[in-house]
Amino acid sequence: METLGEQMLRERLDPRPDLKKDSWLWEVLLHYVYGTGLYWVLHGFRCAGTLLVVKDDGSVVMRPHIGPDGWENLEQYMDFREQHLVPRKEELERVLRDLATALAEYRKEKLRNTVPKEY
Repeated sequence: METLGEQMLRERLDPRPDLKKDSWLWEVLLHYVYGTGLYWVLHGFRCAGTLLVVKDDGSVVMRPHIGPDGWENLEQYMDFREQHLVPRKEELERVLRDLATALAEYRKEKLRNTVPKEY
């Protein structure tokens, strides 16, 4: 039997690790919003096959994965988006901005750690 701590950690992990490309971003995002009203909304969108995409400018956006292992079609995604994301638009935009900022900082730190100290 799993402990409460193990259950809490498992619930914050990506519910769709089969969508590997952005799985780690979902883990960071879900951990960040855990305990807020946005957590279960985002968890549901990920379960349905929503992807996190990092755009060229570094911003992070949500996009539907459409197909047998994702959303049935774009209309279904847009309906759910209208019902569940649009009412939380400001909070969602802030969270995605925070994720993009954290990602940029992570990349800077990673780059900084690859340069030899004598430089």
